[in-house]
Amino acid sequence: MKLAPFNQLEAIAPAFLSYLDKPFAFFGHSMGGLVSFELARLLRNEYRIHPAHLFISGRRAPQIPDTKPPIHDLPELAFKEELRHLGGTPSSVLDNPELMQLLIPMLRADFAVLETYVYKHEQPLDCLITVFGGLQDTEVSHETF
Repeated sequence: MKLAPFNQLEAIAPAFLSYLDKPFAFFGHSMGGLVSFELARLLRNEYRIHPAHLFISGRRAPQIPDTKPPIHDLPELAFKEELRHLGGTPSSVLDNPELMQLLIPMLRADFAVLETYVYKHEQPLDCLITVFGGLQDTEVSHETF
C-alpha cells in the first residue's frame, strides 16, 4: 500500500505529459529522491515514458529499508530533539514555538511518508541513474546508494 503522496503522483502525472515530449531528467534530494523515483516508475508503467536520467542525492536506495526507529509519531519535545539532531532545521526555527506549531504537522507528515514507504519490486528503470552523497553524511552511506 502506498501513502497518499504517492497516490497523488497519479493525479499530477498528466500535468507533466505535455513537457515530456523531449528528453528529460529528474533530480530529487532526500524525500524528493523517492518522489522522483516513484514518478519515473509511474510514467514508465502508465504512459511508456522514460526519463533520460535520474539524479538522486541524500537518499538511500529505495529497496533498502530504514533501520532507524520512526520519529513521525514521537511526542512533540522528542520529535523536535530528533529534528535538532538531524541538523537540517536551524535552531532559530526550532526555538520559535509559533513557527513550529505551523511546521510540525507538515514535518510529521513528511517523515510518516518516508518511514512507512514500502518498496515494491519491479523491473529496473530504463535510464541512467546518478547518486550523490556526502562523505560526512551520517544518514546515507556509500553502501546504501
